[in-house]
Amino acid sequence: VDEASGTVERWAHAEGIVLKRLVMAAWHEGNVPPSILVHGGGNPRGAGKQAMGFGVLPANTARELVLTLHSAAKASGCTVFLEATHGPPIETSAMFLAVEIGGGEGFWAEPSAGANVARSIWEVSRGTVRDSPSVILIGGGHCSEFGVELQVRTELAVGHFLPSYVLKEPDAEIAEMIALAVERTSPRPFAAVFDTSVSRMQSLANLVEVLGL
Repeated sequence: VDEASGTVERWAHAEGIVLKRLVMAAWHEGNVPPSILVHGGGNPRGAGKQAMGFGVLPANTARELVLTLHSAAKASGCTVFLEATHGPPIETSAMFLAVEIGGGEGFWAEPSAGANVARSIWEVSRGTVRDSPSVILIGGGHCSEFGVELQVRTELAVGHFLPSYVLKEPDAEIAEMIALAVERTSPRPFAAVFDTSVSRMQSLANLVEVLGL
């Protein structure tokens, strides 16, 4: 993803195009049912040789994509998930989102899935993105239906999503993750929303409160 985003940005620069938002479509190789997944780019834990870092996630654009995909998902028989922020830190000045088709090779080749993703990206890129208050999401599994329903049922836009498995680090590292997730979500989140399955709720809430959310 990082290499591809850099290639696109170099091409845009050579053509004199200023990138504001970069939405990339791909396939998802994990073990998930037929689905479409939306996520931001970043490496919350600094795993491997990559430093901890996040791309700038355009929360309002993400919400519009989630709503558009969700409304069309029933026709293609798939589920829309908000996927946890992952991947290398995105080295691009543009705000970044990824939309992926999950469910294995059989669903990757399903014409309605690809058409749904392409149509949704096109409609959102050509339409008006509504201003909504943004939040970050903390806790839950790697793929979250809760994060989708939160946006369908409320006016909230979800920015970076930190799942439960990245919350096992020392408090100082978790505090840094949350601070970066807030800093790299646009517009700046006014709150953090916790999945009800998250453990250590009070200590995490204390870390969030220190950030003024």
